[in-house]
Amino acid sequence: MATIKQIEANRRNSQNSTGPTSDHGKEAVRFNALKSGIDAASIIIPGEDPDQFRTLAEEFTDCWQPANAAERELVDHLLEDAWRLRRLRAAESQIWTRSIEGRRTVRRHNPRTEFGDAYCGNDECLARLYRQVAGIKRTNHQTTLDLQRLQTARKAEEAAALEAELAAQPEPPKPLAECPRPQSHVTEQSQFQPAEPPAESPSAPPRELRDRAYWKKFIAETCAPSVKVPL
Repeated sequence: MATIKQIEANRRNSQNSTGPTSDHGKEAVRFNALKSGIDAASIIIPGEDPDQFRTLAEEFTDCWQPANAAERELVDHLLEDAWRLRRLRAAESQIWTRSIEGRRTVRRHNPRTEFGDAYCGNDECLARLYRQVAGIKRTNHQTTLDLQRLQTARKAEEAAALEAELAAQPEPPKPLAECPRPQSHVTEQSQFQPAEPPAESPSAPPRELRDRAYWKKFIAETCAPSVKVPL
């Protein structure tokens, strides 16, 4: 496994690299950046732009997001069909252009019938072209249905596997129920409200009699015997 220093060194070296400089080297590596599984050198003909094919391949990959080799193969088929349809449309335009421009050079050229004259001279060629276009469109439609079914089945399997994995996991322990706290009937006394004196027992003597008895006993014990305390 490469270390961090090796990775950083490779990045610095890649920034200094300018790639092949000769025409032969550039021709050999011009298809290397394609992410598709298609051999681009076998599908692109002279006059076609590899950058446009690369852009189209990236668009198809971003659109379908293939997740395995089977899906990648079907996406490549759709890419080939789209690229050939572009080529046939360009070929049709070139057939019409060549025929019309060639007839404009003759002395008996009639501008009002030049489209018809061009078609009559190329009807068999255009018919073959239209049959190819129709066949590619049928194949493209069937490939699209196959790819949709394949991706639908894969997503269903992934969802079922995820659901089974979640079901196999143990349930988290439930929290213990808290015991109810006993409610105290003692009310807090406000700091601004004086405490009420305890209620006297109904069998106890009146407070005035208790106070007189207390002072009578106190004077009898501390004063001279001659002192009489009025009752």
